[in-house]
Amino acid sequence: MFRHRQILLLIPVIILFSACMGSGTGVKTSQGSEITRPAWTTAPPRQAGYLFGVGSVETYGNTRAAVQRAHGAARVDLLSQLRVTVGGDIQTSIRAEGDESRFTSIQRIVQQQTSSRVEEIEMTGMEIIETWVNPSETEVWALARMNRAKTESELIFALEDIEDKLLERGTGSGSTLSRIRHIFPSLKELEERRHLIHQLNFLSAGQKISERKNSRQVDALETEIQNLLASLTIRLEPENNDAMQMKGILAQTLTSMGFNIHDDNPDLLISLAITMTPVQRNQLHHVVSQARGQVKNPQGRILYALQESGRSTSSDAAIASNMAVEDMARKLADALAAGLFQNI
Repeated sequence: MFRHRQILLLIPVIILFSACMGSGTGVKTSQGSEITRPAWTTAPPRQAGYLFGVGSVETYGNTRAAVQRAHGAARVDLLSQLRVTVGGDIQTSIRAEGDESRFTSIQRIVQQQTSSRVEEIEMTGMEIIETWVNPSETEVWALARMNRAKTESELIFALEDIEDKLLERGTGSGSTLSRIRHIFPSLKELEERRHLIHQLNFLSAGQKISERKNSRQVDALETEIQNLLASLTIRLEPENNDAMQMKGILAQTLTSMGFNIHDDNPDLLISLAITMTPVQRNQLHHVVSQARGQVKNPQGRILYALQESGRSTSSDAAIASNMAVEDMARKLADALAAGLFQNI
């Protein structure tokens, strides 16, 4: 029962590893006329320095799909043998003095912006070395193998390479905006580093990471970078009366997301405009709205623009208008959260 529970816990983890791993080199697939069941289906091989996993699934009439599922089951079985506790994201916990909730929100936004662009990191040294389909093609078995020492060594090498780049780049100098532009490549590298550390912890190599001098320096650098991002100040500049109403809602929404809205000496200016076209039909009031935001540097140069549209409906004209303004403010806030740091 305990082993089955371990395997269930490992299923989300295997998704991270399996996307980049093919069936390996020199894979042997047995099918059809081979009646003899391979010995590894009942007793996995033993070899110094290697871990093996065996997986089996029923075909349900689709052998090709069953082969892929058997490969996944074999990898899960292999990883279940690693003596680690699986659960939660493994990453450095970062805290900022005084304004912790806003800082945490910015950190989450940055991770969302970068994680979608980070390629999944291959669990090197892990491969499917043999697949067996029984003669009646009702079940498929797969054998996975991993060179644990090689995997750990290559992951540590990749981690050291990323950390060297991060420390060499640092946080730059000059204005807040220029420093954020300077460290933007570091955001992706920090996300890659989290993936590597996650895998090394999974291999029980976490102690080796924490003892390294570079690792402690990068942890401190990450805190400095997150503080820098959280210090970015934004001023909202409405261009018409409806945009003035939208400004208050947008400022409140952005503040709740962790952004620093401030009128004095801002690092960024965002001009706001909204047009609303009311339409009455069948005793209902409809408002078709379009909102625009232009993100500028302190000198007024446009860095990039946002545009959103929507439609609100109510039996009351004023309510429909208010709904349209709120909808545009929310959509602009979401668009800013999704792409601000990579576009400035």
